[in-house]
Amino acid sequence: MHSQNISTKKPGLVLFLIDQSSSMLHGWGGDRDASKSQLAADALNKTLYDLALNACMKDGRPVDRVHIGAYYYSDSSARWAIDTISEGKGWATAQDWVPGYHDIDKIPVSSDGNEVIEQEIPVWFFPDAGGWTPMIAALNKASKVVKSHVTEFPDSYPPIVINISDGCQTDGDFDDLIRAAKGVKSAATNDGDSLLLNIQITEHNHSPMVFPTLSQTTGSPQEVLSMAEASSVLPANMLVEAKKVGMNLQEGAKGLILDADWTLLTRFLRIGTTLNTEVAKPTGLLTSGTEVEA
Repeated sequence: MHSQNISTKKPGLVLFLIDQSSSMLHGWGGDRDASKSQLAADALNKTLYDLALNACMKDGRPVDRVHIGAYYYSDSSARWAIDTISEGKGWATAQDWVPGYHDIDKIPVSSDGNEVIEQEIPVWFFPDAGGWTPMIAALNKASKVVKSHVTEFPDSYPPIVINISDGCQTDGDFDDLIRAAKGVKSAATNDGDSLLLNIQITEHNHSPMVFPTLSQTTGSPQEVLSMAEASSVLPANMLVEAKKVGMNLQEGAKGLILDADWTLLTRFLRIGTTLNTEVAKPTGLLTSGTEVEA
């Protein structure tokens, strides 16, 4: 299970849920001095850029191997996040989302000592924050989207839902959260259940915890324990990708990140968006839906 290659006939879906509550304006700390909202936007833009180049380009043009959905959530609802294209069924085809960025900007991608290394990246997402944290509403929206996608593409790799937040839901209790998460994970293709991965950005003073087993979250705050229970166990292809970046994960590792810096977040997103493909991986910048050498 979770082994199907993506293709134009069997496209994958990656759906992002992005917390834009007021607390996301607070500083994150770690290896970059910026707000949590800014760091999340930078990481997501880098992730979409990598997906475009690695899975959705052929002969300089987008090919429809990966569908993208994205919702911001704040106040009392979830709203479509990519304002250059329509929401449609809750996802966009590669022909729409790959060229659907606003502009190209330089963002930090790594560091060498005190020197920050920047890369030109297309910008689909922007930082913003205000209001409450309707995480359950966002998960319920995701449940509807993934159920629609698996109905339309029953032989595809199962949808991947990535939820980025900095704390506790404000629209229900922890039982409601677990119930909403199960709604996402219950949607299945012939290749397995949908995957729910949670990026939990907390302000607790503990060391970063990346892809823990349930036992490794013992002693964490209740919201972290609930997110760990809500998160899917990583499938084999993601464990292989983790090993490539130097992470030897235990069996039963959960798709969860706790209190990580931006470098770990981008690594988490790389692993979490692992899709099986034999597509050649070009390099270059995306410009109006085409690829040109950087």
